[in-house]
Amino acid sequence: MVLLLLYIVGINGYGCLIMWRDKQQAVRGGWRVSERHLFTAALAGGGAGVWLGMKQFRHKTTRPAFRIGIPCIAVINGLLFALVLFGLW
Repeated sequence: MVLLLLYIVGINGYGCLIMWRDKQQAVRGGWRVSERHLFTAALAGGGAGVWLGMKQFRHKTTRPAFRIGIPCIAVINGLLFALVLFGLW
């Protein structure tokens, strides 16, 4: 149980961090984080972190795939984590 909670915190922190990094690189014109990588982090359980990063850094908020997809992934992540944490799955 503790390992799952650490994983949730870690992957969501990572999701937020890569959104920050991509925003910084977009501003500077540097190498960007691929959209595939951002979605992979979200699908791996970091949907809430990526979503928070989108909102906090105002990054990729106008792109439909992110505006719709990331919140949906975050909700599904939350439901799956809740099922596992409460022993229902």
